[in-house]
Amino acid sequence: MKSNIKEELKEIALSLMFKIDDKVLDDIMELWTDLNTRIEWLKEIDTSNVEPLSHINENRFIDFLRDDVEDNSLVSIKKHDLLSNAADYDENYILTNKVVK
Repeated sequence: MKSNIKEELKEIALSLMFKIDDKVLDDIMELWTDLNTRIEWLKEIDTSNVEPLSHINENRFIDFLRDDVEDNSLVSIKKHDLLSNAADYDENYILTNKVVK
């Protein structure tokens, strides 16, 4: 079974255009095994007499996000400047390699 997971990891890495060697795969497998061991340990904890919470933290929610501010500074960039900065372009479009299967 380990080799199946290893082969799946290789396939995922290749689909993401990563070059991955066996040493890295072995490290990932070791971390994966450790993670699964810890998850199994958590499953053994008896939570039968613990009252469930509706939220992880039941304190009043405070929004710490900043307000959005409209920034029109990018509107002033000329198309020529954008295209000249691209590695490859064709008239009005920037060309990139296909990265999705």
